[in-house]
Amino acid sequence: LDADGGTLRIRQPDDDQWLDFPYDSLRLDSTLRPQRVDSQLRFVSGRLGELVLQAQIDPRPENKPVNGEFRLSGFDLAVLRPFVPMAERLEGKLQGNGSISGHLLTPQVNGQLRLDDGELSGSELPVSLEDLQLQALIAGEQVQLSGNWRSGEQGRGNLSGEIDWSQGLTGDLSLQGQRLPVKVEPYAELEVEPDLQLQLRAQRLAVSGRVGVPRGLISVRELPPSTVKVSG
Repeated sequence: LDADGGTLRIRQPDDDQWLDFPYDSLRLDSTLRPQRVDSQLRFVSGRLGELVLQAQIDPRPENKPVNGEFRLSGFDLAVLRPFVPMAERLEGKLQGNGSISGHLLTPQVNGQLRLDDGELSGSELPVSLEDLQLQALIAGEQVQLSGNWRSGEQGRGNLSGEIDWSQGLTGDLSLQGQRLPVKVEPYAELEVEPDLQLQLRAQRLAVSGRVGVPRGLISVRELPPSTVKVSG
């Protein structure tokens, strides 16, 4: 099956506009035998990168055992910027590889995804993420996350934890930072140092820990008429 070049159209959330993502090629090759189906899917796009998926399926059992491997390279995170309207800059390259096992309707994925040279920033965001490096190690129905970023000249942050979806979506994440600049328009410029733990259970998010504010500048530009004046 050869779809040649074309365009993927995706509707923007809460909008009637459609976004076009042209691709160069989309091809599926399959060799069908009574005891095994060998397939290769290849998708190539200048902005969406290249995805190659190879799989072997045994069609005889009811659960259809499957095994194979995949490779993703060159995915440009900038294509997602229209879906993050508060971001003025969204950049980074996503790549990864891994293996597929299990059964056709419940496949198990093992591998890794890596984001390099990421950036998320904008005037509506209180914190900018620069030089973002993020790694996701996928093992079946869970993923181990680890990453770090720079914010401003001296700010540094890191994230680590685990997300599991074997029995509903659960997660445990740890977030730390040093000298992260935070702007609260129009009156405050702060440096914060978070040490937070985030726990997701049964669609509820719990946050614990501390956020230090070692330094900052707050400029009160205008006080309301009811404000009590400073005495002599």
